[in-house]
Amino acid sequence: MQPTFGEYERACRHYGIAVEHVELAPGSFALDEASAAEAMRDAGALFLCRPNNPTGTLIERGIVERLLVAGQRHGAMLVVDEAFIDFVTPDERLTPLLARFDNLLLLRSMTKLYAIPGLRLGYLLGSAAAVNAIAELQPPWSVNALAAGLVAPLLADRDYLARTRAWLDAERPWLQGELAALGLDVVPSHANFLLFRDARLQDARGGSMPALLEHLARGGILVRHTHHFIGLEGAWLRVAVRSRPENRALVEAIARWRHP
Repeated sequence: MQPTFGEYERACRHYGIAVEHVELAPGSFALDEASAAEAMRDAGALFLCRPNNPTGTLIERGIVERLLVAGQRHGAMLVVDEAFIDFVTPDERLTPLLARFDNLLLLRSMTKLYAIPGLRLGYLLGSAAAVNAIAELQPPWSVNALAAGLVAPLLADRDYLARTRAWLDAERPWLQGELAALGLDVVPSHANFLLFRDARLQDARGGSMPALLEHLARGGILVRHTHHFIGLEGAWLRVAVRSRPENRALVEAIARWRHP
């Protein structure tokens, strides 16, 4: 699905795997279920990011189940990246579906929720047959001892997860509302980031969003450009939800740019 996280395609092409795209609806970034199901007819695997990066949108569980049924019919795997799923409330993890569908693989990242990107820590969930087959191809020493030693204590810290979700459930709507009040198009997000564009320039390819990116950078605020995302091509920016003072500083900086 596009636009989405680019590493799936990069990894596939590295191993000589042909890649085709199914585009999400412009603006809303909704998934066309019929197009996705049709794509699975001749595909070995379909990659979904849920919540999607960089849009923050969440494909409905019912759609995922129907795609899994289509995948079983055509012999295709469904690979769902749940790197940001821990930020979603109520719980939307697809773990229960593993008991019913042997063509489902779930990718989980611990670097997002626990803010440890340098440790590159994550894991895979799937049927025993699929996981064992993948393990045979796994590079040696793919997880270092320091990262591995943190798995159990991090997963056991349920209080941290509850506090993080409580913070995000309060802060994300506030930031989204403030950005919308400035006249920006903001995509409703289920993750810890927001994607937005200048509503005045939504028909202009790229518009002046690169100028806003530079304006924010000069003020010490670094946000994510979208030049490398298919279907976005720089016309949107992605911002992380942070503390209230930091979020307020972001809103004020954008306000100064729009109304100098």
